[in-house]
Amino acid sequence: MSLTTFLLLTAFANGCTAMTGVEAVSDGVPAFRPPESKNAAATLVTMAALGVSMFLGITFLAHVYRVMPTGTESGVSQLARAIFGNRTILYYMVQAATTLILVLAANTAYADFPRFMNQGDRLAFSNGIIVLSVFAAVLIVAFRGDTQALLPLYMIGVFVSFTLSQSGMVIHWRQTKEPGWKTSATINGFGAIVTGTVLLVVAVTKTFEGAWIVLLLIPAIVAVFKATRRHYDHVAAQLTLRGYSPQ
Repeated sequence: MSLTTFLLLTAFANGCTAMTGVEAVSDGVPAFRPPESKNAAATLVTMAALGVSMFLGITFLAHVYRVMPTGTESGVSQLARAIFGNRTILYYMVQAATTLILVLAANTAYADFPRFMNQGDRLAFSNGIIVLSVFAAVLIVAFRGDTQALLPLYMIGVFVSFTLSQSGMVIHWRQTKEPGWKTSATINGFGAIVTGTVLLVVAVTKTFEGAWIVLLLIPAIVAVFKATRRHYDHVAAQLTLRGYSPQ
């Protein structure tokens, strides 16, 4: 692989990270008003249109105002400062909007992860919310709030789930063979290839930037899950009454 190809793949992988978050819509389809699937699809189209327009607009303005990435100020902040001036009301409005978007983005994790835990005293997934909050706080402290250091952890986890879900859908379509299954399987197969490519690129380029933690944790967690399943299967086999005939 040439250096140019490697750099292009790295840029592509980094760019794909900016598009993550759309999975929150697909995960939350039941929360939409009927017809759920159509409303969710319309939301995805709207998000895609907004994302593309914002990306093109910010890229164009960054080129015009010669905004360069720094470790102390975001590109959006630099753009707002260059366009509206420093310490103006419009500048702070842009910063506030950016903060709200990031808060909402962080909140998406609470939509699914807490369901892996048992319900708390109030019949809600409070235990999972507490565990997730504690882990998030530990990561922030351990990495000193450096988002650049935390990003590789996020990228690996996201694209592993993307690749597995897309591959799983291919298997689903091949097994059910519903009308139009070949088209659906082709789309999901292409998605699995794209996200799998991003995963490999991220794993190679970000290994020594923190991705190694996730690369070690995921197999360890899977091993724990398998051991737990074997334990429950063993207990079920001991407690089953199948084949038992009373004397």
